[in-house]
Amino acid sequence: MTQPLAINGNLVTFIASYGNISTVQSFGNVLTAANTQVAANAFSRANENAIGNLVCSYQPLLNQYTEANVTYQYTTALNAHMQSILPNDYSIFVQVFDLARGYCQQTNDAIASANRANNYLGTTFTSMDDLVTGGFSSVSTDLPVFGLELKKTGYTIDLQTLDSFGLPSRLLLNIKKQGQGFIGFETELLAVGVTADTLKKIGRNGFEITNTIERNIFLAMQKVTGTGLKQILTVLGCTVSNVVNLSQLLDLKVLLPLSYKSLLAPSSNGSVKIYTTDGSVASQWSNIAPQLSIVTTPALASSNTAFAKSLKQIKGINTKTVPKIADVVATLQINTGLTQINALKSPLVPGAANVFSGLGQGTGVGGTYVLGDVIGSVAGLVLNANWPAVIGNTTSIVGTNVANTLTNTTNGVFTVMVNTLNGTYGPPTGPIEGMPTGPWSSGEPYANLNLAFSTATTGLIAVAQTYISNVTANISSQYSAQAANGTAGWTKLVNKLITENQAIANLPVPISEITHGTSTTMFSWVTSFSDYAKDTEAGGAKDVILGVVDSTLLSGQSVIATIRESENIAKLKSAGIQSDNQIGQYTPMMLNTASFLTDPPTS
Repeated sequence: MTQPLAINGNLVTFIASYGNISTVQSFGNVLTAANTQVAANAFSRANENAIGNLVCSYQPLLNQYTEANVTYQYTTALNAHMQSILPNDYSIFVQVFDLARGYCQQTNDAIASANRANNYLGTTFTSMDDLVTGGFSSVSTDLPVFGLELKKTGYTIDLQTLDSFGLPSRLLLNIKKQGQGFIGFETELLAVGVTADTLKKIGRNGFEITNTIERNIFLAMQKVTGTGLKQILTVLGCTVSNVVNLSQLLDLKVLLPLSYKSLLAPSSNGSVKIYTTDGSVASQWSNIAPQLSIVTTPALASSNTAFAKSLKQIKGINTKTVPKIADVVATLQINTGLTQINALKSPLVPGAANVFSGLGQGTGVGGTYVLGDVIGSVAGLVLNANWPAVIGNTTSIVGTNVANTLTNTTNGVFTVMVNTLNGTYGPPTGPIEGMPTGPWSSGEPYANLNLAFSTATTGLIAVAQTYISNVTANISSQYSAQAANGTAGWTKLVNKLITENQAIANLPVPISEITHGTSTTMFSWVTSFSDYAKDTEAGGAKDVILGVVDSTLLSGQSVIATIRESENIAKLKSAGIQSDNQIGQYTPMMLNTASFLTDPPTS
């Protein structure tokens, strides 16, 4: 590196070392010579492509990788890819950097949404109606009417104590809570044996409310009518018109006269109606509250318990009040007429699930993307960790002379190919003859350069393929361990390039269309280092930045120091410590700095 921002120095060294392996270098020379002759119209593009597509089962041997059935030279493609991300114009790099970060954020939002839908919601999914109404469609099939009637009940139903909903004592305590100590039917309670002392103790921790007490409270409520009833209804904010006595506030058929038949409750078979069409409690719920049945009635006990069970499905319901939610419930919309939506059995339609599954190929949590998944190659991310295995194992294999038939400086097929292309054995128009002895000799003289390569059996392309196949067969049998290790590293190198190309293709602006930015572009990037420093996930913004700076230069060290400073400021701030280097927002007074640039006066 000689620039403050450049392709990672270690990566450049790895690529150079790999390029010096004899098979890689020799094959690269063949391709270069072939391209030169194609440019001079002396060699066919078809023959050039045939050379590039020579099949080598151990791809690191010839610097090859295949994508969509096309074979490429890996380091050539990698260098071109990295130069498009980090050219000499830094303003282009910072624009690519910001685009890539934006892509990660937007894509991750979609991936996280899909993950939550499938993993979090998937286990509890019942229907799309339920999903879009916050679960209220599983409480009632007629939300507009249910919501309006629910509003009229005021504070009669205490959503914070649904576990005891339906108990007479719970209604009594709710009246006392809303009336700030007012009960309003003490006389009726005393008449049935509920003493003043008992009334004081009801609701206190440790006091057991027996079935007898509950039953007596219920009996007392049946006697509360007229003016006393109206006072209590006023306290509860209840405007239900057909309440005759206080005990009817425990009867959903009275509280919700038009919507009670729409009420549902969850069961093992999905949501089931609480009431039948004739107004009786459905048999599904007939025995779910035997204790409560003793103190009120079986019908009231079963319906109230089922209703409470249904309400408890609503997330956070125990922190709300009925007046707070009733208006909202009345306006909730379900998917009426959307038959295909209603038929879904999971939160995501299969097509959407497939799309999100395809997106979730990042290395972050749940397949999310980190910045390094998009532009991390320039920082050596993933690549630097795998080049040593490729270089070490390939060098070891080639060092045994197993590939001598390819690279021998006299009669190796790659040597003969380069010399032929360079005119050593005759001009492109032919004849081509005088080659070193080899399988190609029997075809001499060749009428022209193209035939020297394309002739079946004896042509250089056919011979090269035979030699390569023999070499790789020997590698497979004699050096299988090295080949396996080299291939494993190579696969990771190749996948890194392919996945980055795929991600970059999805950026909102093609890299090729990004032009030189202004000084403001660079300034904005530098002043965002405090944000980048927070992105400490492996492969995140911090790793990318530190991977492309030259720590031997002052400018590069400045970047590293700024990242460290940003991290320290955050840590100090968490401890309540203000650092001296945080100057604050600009004000005109800051222009008058003379007093700060001189030594303080001495006495």
